[in-house]
Amino acid sequence: MKKFLIQIVLFSFLVVASIVFVFFLADGNSDEYYLKFSTPIQESLIIGTSRASQGLQPEVFNNLFLAEGKHNVLFNYAFTGGHSPYGAVYLKSIKKKLNSKTKNGIFIVAVDPWSIASKATDPNDTTSFEELDRLVATTDYVSTAPNLLYLINNYNQPYYKIIKGKYSQPQMSLHSDGWLEVNIPMDSVSVKTRTEAKFKHYKLNMVPNNKFSAIRFNYLNKTIDFLKSHGAVYIVRLPVPTEMLGFENTVMPQFDSLMNSLCTQKRLEYFNYKDSTNYQFIDGNHLYKLSGKKVSEDIGKRILKKEINSPKH
Repeated sequence: MKKFLIQIVLFSFLVVASIVFVFFLADGNSDEYYLKFSTPIQESLIIGTSRASQGLQPEVFNNLFLAEGKHNVLFNYAFTGGHSPYGAVYLKSIKKKLNSKTKNGIFIVAVDPWSIASKATDPNDTTSFEELDRLVATTDYVSTAPNLLYLINNYNQPYYKIIKGKYSQPQMSLHSDGWLEVNIPMDSVSVKTRTEAKFKHYKLNMVPNNKFSAIRFNYLNKTIDFLKSHGAVYIVRLPVPTEMLGFENTVMPQFDSLMNSLCTQKRLEYFNYKDSTNYQFIDGNHLYKLSGKKVSEDIGKRILKKEINSPKH
């Protein structure tokens, strides 16, 4: 009996040790979020939903800044519309990810109608907000490596995929600076298929069910005020195709007026890129990485121009 118990203990130890070993292998190929939570606290952030996560590339900004002698290093802490719409959950996580001693950070706040809308019957019923039980809300430690609690509680795939990711190139790869790179076929047929499916989803599900949330808009205000206390804030609306813009105008026709008023009130720059003429999209919603690079370069140059003229925040 004693020998049997020893064998059970040894076997259990080996199983646990194997799992922990696998956890140490987790990286940007493991899933789309892990490195957001296993990198150090930051001093300059990109925040928003999946449009920002895929579209805004810190490496582009950082190279531009460094070339001009600015040492701000941007980190992309954007997630998805379901995980990081503006609200108490996202603001709490941002506060954890930002170094509290930061005074001269640069913060790019990406906005769109979906980020300040809610699917709840009452769009201001905070108890019905969809992000409450998702990973941004349930990940208490956002700068721990390896982040064992995240992998135990929020990694929603079999753990063998962590090993598989080390030796393969998945369609989505998260960079150490938080940028989510998407590598999928970009031939016209593939893009058309994905775009039609995305537009159908938005037309049937997103447009009828989303309404402006004064609570979310208030938290966008709070988020901006918090970031302003640590540096310079820039509000960005990323480009989308014309049909997607039509959906957004249906849900929130006053959106640009709202953002313009907000930026005027807070003396901020509003970079409105809603015109999609010169950009390519992977699915009717998210920028293709080459177009994301183009937008990032343009925003970076505009920020530099502003920063050079107003070097002190």
